[in-house]
Amino acid sequence: MEQFSHIDKSYEERLQDAISMSFAELVEFRDETTGGHLKNTTIYFRLLLEELIKQERYKDAIDPLDVKDMLRSVPLHDIGKIGINDHILRKSSILNDHEYESMKKHTILGKQAFDKIIARAGETRWLLLARNMAYYHHENWDGTGYPEGLKGEEIPLYVRVLSIADVYDALTSWRSYKEPYSHHPLSPCP
Repeated sequence: MEQFSHIDKSYEERLQDAISMSFAELVEFRDETTGGHLKNTTIYFRLLLEELIKQERYKDAIDPLDVKDMLRSVPLHDIGKIGINDHILRKSSILNDHEYESMKKHTILGKQAFDKIIARAGETRWLLLARNMAYYHHENWDGTGYPEGLKGEEIPLYVRVLSIADVYDALTSWRSYKEPYSHHPLSPCP
């Protein structure tokens, strides 16, 4: 019987990978101006998480059993962008205040999508991680983020790591409204 549970787990993991990547591709299809963002963010997230786990302060803060589910969840953090109007997603200049407020709704739309999945299929750790990443990834340490204005350790640690990876990729990637920053001036905080 143990043999079959391994097969079931393997199938479940492949299914989660397939769902994550398929939905991530849908997001990038809708928001083609950020090509490669979800893949890059996942790579940066993994690298940051690996280093974080090595630190004495954080070694017990991340459950090793959650790492695979976190990595599967990262590509879904912008899933709510599917519900954002094309003229906002594909705008070639900086968003005005009204457009920015509309864009901010992608966090709420992402959470709502995962809440519906959880209500229909049941709660799993993977779905909870993905929902939290979609909802909280624009929260800031100082409380100036959205949608809840959480600050500091109110923001789950794995979401804080995602936020760093997300912003790093946005800064170092070309966008229609800005040139990329070089990787060189970006250095770790002391």
